[in-house]
Amino acid sequence: MPDQPNRSPGRPRASSQAEIEGTAIHLFLAHGYDEVTVGQIAAACGVGRATFFRYFDSKAHVVFYTFDAVLESMWTILRAAGPRRAADQAIADCVIESTRQAVANAIWLDRFVLLDTSPGLRAGAAEHWSLWVRVLSDYLNQRPGARAGTEIPHAAFAAAVREIYIEFSRHPANDQNDPERFIRELDATLRPLCRTLAPLLTARPPS
Repeated sequence: MPDQPNRSPGRPRASSQAEIEGTAIHLFLAHGYDEVTVGQIAAACGVGRATFFRYFDSKAHVVFYTFDAVLESMWTILRAAGPRRAADQAIADCVIESTRQAVANAIWLDRFVLLDTSPGLRAGAAEHWSLWVRVLSDYLNQRPGARAGTEIPHAAFAAAVREIYIEFSRHPANDQNDPERFIRELDATLRPLCRTLAPLLTARPPS
């Protein structure tokens, strides 16, 4: 890969966070996350490094800032869930609605593929997926009527939902140009599985 990828003739300079993000993600996928530098991203966008750093703290921030926004969205959705909503379905609501917001980004699937396949992002991805589980399990632990001794089953439920979600997102038929279909199929898959896992929410760990 050349040190400074050139812009196409006549291509306008990237002027927004979303434009720089899209260019960076495509470069990471084409050449490998570890091989692409901030300088190369800036050059491909037709901007200086200072413009890049106006929007992002680092090249890793390009990948994870949307994930961080999803975590915040999850908390907002869960806080709004009423106490009468069954816990397993409140979790399903949270995952589906936060994903609906995430897929509004045109490169949502590209980002997932990048997280799933880049060695240089492995530690950051593991940390963020752990935080994803923590949001769900903390909600379950803090629900009115939550019983002492169910923290481990709650964490197991949240981790199981994460694994279902990750495997669903890996499906080769997923199409980022058809996000509504993705959401419909996620809803149809996740809700019944959460119901099946619901007994974990009241199970006590062995003494």
